[in-house]
Amino acid sequence: MALKTANLMQEFGADVTIFLDLEGVRLAERRQKLDLTWGSNSPPLSEYYDEFIEGGGKIILCPHCAKSARIGDMGLKKMAEIGTMPVLGKMLIEADKVMDY
Repeated sequence: MALKTANLMQEFGADVTIFLDLEGVRLAERRQKLDLTWGSNSPPLSEYYDEFIEGGGKIILCPHCAKSARIGDMGLKKMAEIGTMPVLGKMLIEADKVMDY
């Protein structure tokens, strides 16, 4: 739902960054297929992810969670990065809105 909502926000002109933590960091892992669906008429999660990135979205991972999941910079999908403490602070301070899923 977070990716679907992020795409909707982008359609209305928002600059959107998704912050992934805990097990969510695996969504940005290159080898993760994202072939999950919700219901019988839903496209796979990979379509929502690709639409988000193509719309200019950015993905930032919690550095502690990425380390725990053994995910490094080289294993990330396009437009995803492992955040640093300064990057996380700046992201949160400069955000117009913060949504939590």
